[in-house]
Amino acid sequence: MPISLRERRFAAMRRISEWVDFQRKQAQELYPSYGTLGIGGAGFDYLLKAVVGESYLRVLRHGGTNDEAYLQAVLDGNDCVQNWNKNGRRSRVCIGGAYELERWDKAGGVEADALHRWFLALVESP
Repeated sequence: MPISLRERRFAAMRRISEWVDFQRKQAQELYPSYGTLGIGGAGFDYLLKAVVGESYLRVLRHGGTNDEAYLQAVLDGNDCVQNWNKNGRRSRVCIGGAYELERWDKAGGVEADALHRWFLALVESP
């Protein structure tokens, strides 16, 4: 008996939710503890993926379409990058120069695009 589109969509959402949880955990592990400075911005990359994934799933869970989820994830991801470039990197130290901490202002859209393509591939696969 073939699996319905609805069931495949929920299975894809569960898989992405697990991936988002992993990204969030990695970001928290790399976040500097209170009173210290972190080195580099690797933790932000995990945070950005988690923010984009959470935004994408939030729209889907509230009945939004795949495209609405993608557009909201782009907005939230780009806002996250903007906040990081403005404030978040102040708690970090870099080795080679400040450019190591700066992120491209459209990086949230790139992450959202990758997540959207992955979600669609999961839904399409039997």
